[in-house]
Amino acid sequence: MSKHETFPQEWGEHLKPNATVTAQQYVPPKGSNTLLFEDMHSETFEQLCWWLLQKDHTLSGCQRLGHKGKVSQHGIDIFAFDRLRRDRLLVFECKCWRNFSGAELTKAVDHFLDNEWAESAGHFTLILAQRSIKSLDRHWIAAHKKLLARGIEGELWTAEQLTEKLQTAPDVLTRFFSGPDIQHYCNRWMQKVGFHEALLKAVTDPRRDVAALAHDFLTKGAVNTEDLTSRYINDRHWSLRQPWIEVSALLPSIEQYPGSAIVSIKMPDTEGVMVVLDQQWLLSHLLGNQGEPLLAKVRPFFKGVAGQQRNNQIIDLKNCRFFLPEKAAQEVASVADEFSLAYLQALRQLETQWEAQNFPFVNWLGTRVVVCVVDAWVWHSVIEFANAHDTRNGTSEWHKFHNAPNRLMPVSAAGYHGVFFGATIAGLCHEDQVAILWEPLTAHHRPFSEQGWSCTKTYQWLVDELLPTVGNWRARRISQRWRNWLHPFATREEVARVTRFWTSEDAYTDVRSLPLWENQHFREVGIMHTLQILQGFYHSGRSQRAWFTPAQRAGLYQVMLLLLEGGHGHVGYMRSNLSISTPCENHDDLNEAVRDIIEQLHLSQDGDAIDYVLSAMLEAVGGDDSWITGHAREQIYQALVPYMGFYDQQLLIDRHSLYL
Repeated sequence: MSKHETFPQEWGEHLKPNATVTAQQYVPPKGSNTLLFEDMHSETFEQLCWWLLQKDHTLSGCQRLGHKGKVSQHGIDIFAFDRLRRDRLLVFECKCWRNFSGAELTKAVDHFLDNEWAESAGHFTLILAQRSIKSLDRHWIAAHKKLLARGIEGELWTAEQLTEKLQTAPDVLTRFFSGPDIQHYCNRWMQKVGFHEALLKAVTDPRRDVAALAHDFLTKGAVNTEDLTSRYINDRHWSLRQPWIEVSALLPSIEQYPGSAIVSIKMPDTEGVMVVLDQQWLLSHLLGNQGEPLLAKVRPFFKGVAGQQRNNQIIDLKNCRFFLPEKAAQEVASVADEFSLAYLQALRQLETQWEAQNFPFVNWLGTRVVVCVVDAWVWHSVIEFANAHDTRNGTSEWHKFHNAPNRLMPVSAAGYHGVFFGATIAGLCHEDQVAILWEPLTAHHRPFSEQGWSCTKTYQWLVDELLPTVGNWRARRISQRWRNWLHPFATREEVARVTRFWTSEDAYTDVRSLPLWENQHFREVGIMHTLQILQGFYHSGRSQRAWFTPAQRAGLYQVMLLLLEGGHGHVGYMRSNLSISTPCENHDDLNEAVRDIIEQLHLSQDGDAIDYVLSAMLEAVGGDDSWITGHAREQIYQALVPYMGFYDQQLLIDRHSLYL
């Protein structure tokens, strides 16, 4: 059926804009949060529905149900179209009954499905005046299934849902209810909510003139954006709606990894466009730059400014390009910041729950975590050892494996400890290397116990117990070869070499990315090693999104002044790394030049080559940081906090995005 076809127009005199409305003199019962619709006259209830539905829908027709003259026993059908989906017929059936039974509900739905309108309807809503529907639950579930089988969405409104909807329509509420206690339901806050809802709908209105007026209103700052913001957080579900953008996301969790998001840009010409973003793209382009300016370098989703027209800010969401006004582009950045905090916190929480802190996550037959990397021949030796120590071959403490050609399956009386695979992961392994993978355990294995090993426990078992034991086993096999008796010294040397290899860090590669600021690991590392780590990081492409305030950048040069007091390092090398053009004969000259740089930094917004500044600082340390006093040491650490913080965050992003 076309939306332009004629619907029955049995509106009645009471369903007209100028029709008289008799307001209910309403005093709510103590503790009640629901308006009393059951006492309404049936025509008044129909009027209420008519006024309320017009808020969101284009009403196209009305049909009286049952026989005329028995209005109170039947009600009406109202035909409508959603203002944003004009090709979809919506049918609302209104019944002002005191006791609407389950049998009547089934009859109403069956009657609708037998009617011609069911062939073209996409949504059917049954609106009841009564408050309690406990007796209808079973009948509505059955009716809802019937509707879905015909491709029709079903919805049931009662007094509770009607009260909630009237809270955002105070004009309708006050038209139909009056009395001193109506302020319990209709107050200034509700009127603001109603206005804000109408404004948000106008932003995406398909009528360009209406949307343009709404956008102009927002651009002038007449409304606080926070008042137009709605948030929803429930377990792993996270959503945020603002005038220009809406994000609905599944945060990473034990049940859902990796996470994802659906983003909608609310412009007249982007109606219905929803961009699905996976975790890898989110972490690489949208998240991770909280509070920083809208710059292409810092925020890869921002592609710059095009011309002088109003919508000249270019936003790229995974190959979907939008041209937005500046205020809208800034709002996208603001939403990205809030989303970033929630998403990164979810990743940290997941690592904690799996006891997989700092290990890289990969996508290999599902979600896996890399415990460590070994040479391919080492992995084959481990598999050989495990198969030789199958549970059927002996009773020693190491006869704890089930025979398998390509995985480790340690088991005890409590059950399997885990299944650990070996695989070559691009970007993490060289051609002749294998990554040992830990598979997240099922829900009934958590919290981790003797039965199911966590990722961290698996790592400790591998490097502290299994690899050394495999080395001893191989050494014994070498010493038992009869021909080695002819060369006892060479044999002992070979056994010692094998044992030394398998009990050292040469047998495996630790792939954990250990943070600096988290848990104050930098104190254990020390100043010199901290500077070396940061210098290597900021010299690499992984730091390209880093941005620091002038005050934070000046902090590095303040540290340089402290380090110059030690009199260490080659002046010419430090001068070159700091890009100082004036001649410097000694450390005092360099000190003055650095002070000039600090004064200029407070006025400049330009960035610096951070890795070169860190190189100069390393030179000033002099190869040994033991001479730096306690107070100066704390000042240095304090200045490095923002640089360590960005480093730690990028490690988190990398291990959840590089290998998925």
